[in-house]
Amino acid sequence: MKKRLIKVLIIGFISVLILKFLSKPFANSDSILGRISNLLNSNNLIELNSVGLDKKNIDLIWYPELTDSVLIIKNGKQVGEIGYNYGPNRFKIFLSNDLEFKVGHFKTNNWHPHQYKIDVSKDSSGYRIGFTANGNDYERLEKSFNNDGLLEGQMISFLENGNCSFQGDYKNGLKHGLKQGLFKYYHKNGKIRATTQYLKDTLHGIVTKFDENGNQIRMEKYIKGKRKK
Repeated sequence: MKKRLIKVLIIGFISVLILKFLSKPFANSDSILGRISNLLNSNNLIELNSVGLDKKNIDLIWYPELTDSVLIIKNGKQVGEIGYNYGPNRFKIFLSNDLEFKVGHFKTNNWHPHQYKIDVSKDSSGYRIGFTANGNDYERLEKSFNNDGLLEGQMISFLENGNCSFQGDYKNGLKHGLKQGLFKYYHKNGKIRATTQYLKDTLHGIVTKFDENGNQIRMEKYIKGKRKK
């Protein structure tokens, strides 16, 4: 009886190892093997890089909308794993000087795994945070903050093909920042989709829209948020 139990356990262990290996290529598929792969493998990966400050001074918390938050990185070293949750998947970046930054993306399926990369850089003008979620729900963006950790400077995001999808400047050093000046939005082929002008977070100026061939299809004028005929 005891030998039979040991034999069953060994067979079960070997079966799990084989299934773990065979299911790995299906990690990004919405299938039974994809879900098994995510259960048996750590398919959500995280990479943290820093320039101008010591990585030991950085903590990272993953906080999805539907479950409790998890400490992923402590003093620059990974101590936890990112789970699989549908909806907003956000990350809080904590520095030793009590500054906090937030990045993240929206997942359309619980079982979509991603390779995450977070870059934190510091210079005399402030901080720059880069975030990449490489997977089915791709997201890549860069944010600029002042020395007080408040959103100020250029924000830019990219499409999976490497083309820019959005860029604009935030001013006034508030927690959420204020859109200021010209903002540009792009089609997947790299051509401009729309341009808007802002004054202290309010539409003020010309709003122009273009088709995928670069042809202008609409132009409107706004004054302090109100469209002028």
